[in-house]
Amino acid sequence: MAGSDLERGTMIGGRYRIDGKVGRGGMGAVYRAFDTREEREVALKVLLANYSSRLSDSKRFEREASLVKKLDHPNIVELLDYGQTKSGEPYIAFELLHGRSLRDALEDDGALPFPQVVQVTRDIIQALEAAHKLGIVHRDIKPQNVFLSNGDPP
Repeated sequence: MAGSDLERGTMIGGRYRIDGKVGRGGMGAVYRAFDTREEREVALKVLLANYSSRLSDSKRFEREASLVKKLDHPNIVELLDYGQTKSGEPYIAFELLHGRSLRDALEDDGALPFPQVVQVTRDIIQALEAAHKLGIVHRDIKPQNVFLSNGDPP
């Protein structure tokens, strides 16, 4: 299922309606979805079929989800739910953020003003510290994985 794009309107986990694709990473695709139970928009990451068929990747994805669910920090996206699609592909539902990645900001605007660099760096360090206290090591810190939230509603 997730090896190709999920169609708009597809239901995942009996509660998430796919509204569109946000992007694709190394192991999964991210969709904008609507949580019909909580009546809110979410970001839904679905492990790609070629990874979910490998038990070690699927287990890592689920282990990561259970650990991240324990994180409660303002600089870390909130994990809301996780499970498997009907065809067995793991998914994670996150709060839907509004803004853009640090990579996009740098590409669009060039270098950030120094005070913003200091604030973004401080926010990243605080988030990593919170994760490390739970034994979580983020292995992929890069500008496209840092999100500059504007805090605006959808």
